[in-house]
Amino acid sequence: MKKIIFTALAILVIATSLIAINKRMNKGNLMDNNNTYIVIAPNGDEIEVDKKTNLIASKNIANDEAYLKEKSQMLLDSRSILDSSPYKDYKPLYYNPKPNSLGQTDYLSFKPWLDISYKSSSNKIAPWTKTEKAYYESLKDKRDRYIYLVKRSNLKCTMIDIPEDAIGRVDSKGKLTKPEYAEIYDEVDRNKNTLKSELFIGEWGICAGVLGDSESLGNGNEGGFKAREFQAVFLAAQLGEVEALHVLADCFKYYTYTVGVNKNLDTYEKILKLYKNPPLDEYGMMPYLDEIVGSYFVMDFNR
Repeated sequence: MKKIIFTALAILVIATSLIAINKRMNKGNLMDNNNTYIVIAPNGDEIEVDKKTNLIASKNIANDEAYLKEKSQMLLDSRSILDSSPYKDYKPLYYNPKPNSLGQTDYLSFKPWLDISYKSSSNKIAPWTKTEKAYYESLKDKRDRYIYLVKRSNLKCTMIDIPEDAIGRVDSKGKLTKPEYAEIYDEVDRNKNTLKSELFIGEWGICAGVLGDSESLGNGNEGGFKAREFQAVFLAAQLGEVEALHVLADCFKYYTYTVGVNKNLDTYEKILKLYKNPPLDEYGMMPYLDEIVGSYFVMDFNR
């Protein structure tokens, strides 16, 4: 009996000690919480910030004293930008094809979005002016037309400076007609199709296309900046690269606004028909492609 009483007293003492320790710990946490507040970083991490100084106080990140003030300000600024967004409370809706207990589905509520995907294109407003067409039609040499379409696209080489006079200076036999630009052509030729990165190969491909290699424009699999990539593919199709039409069609079927193109199944089907029966002119080009496809979507990929 005495043994049982002794054991019970020992347990009671231990429990009392643990409660006291826990109270002291909670008091310390409460004090810390009173001196700091939590800021949610853009990556979702919870960062403690000192209330008095507005400096990061978290123990779980590297507090470099030399840049603590700058890092703290960046954290607070980024949080302020995110909190000021009108879409901060946005919650996406997801289509559920399965009927509920009443046999109803989400089809009717999602039908307007489906209809947008098949909205008909319009070519009432021609992207080409009468003056542009008249001048283009007056060009009776394929290379001159190539140069005009490249300039009209406003695509520029970002890797090296290419003067306008250097555009398309290789004749049908592959001979450089202006030897003073040989160094530029050699540098582009060395770097195109060099797989250092998608951005690298995409930008050098545009440079090669500007100089006269339209095939380097038409590969939609490589590209760093998607807007420039799509613009380059569109130009490649205008210059006569039929395979570029297939790439362009897929853009409107599989890609979304996150990479700069609105999914549009009507446009996909229209371009796919052109791919199967390309409307090449006597020079093997499709200069008026933007009129044929239509202007429902905005083809200003630089915006």
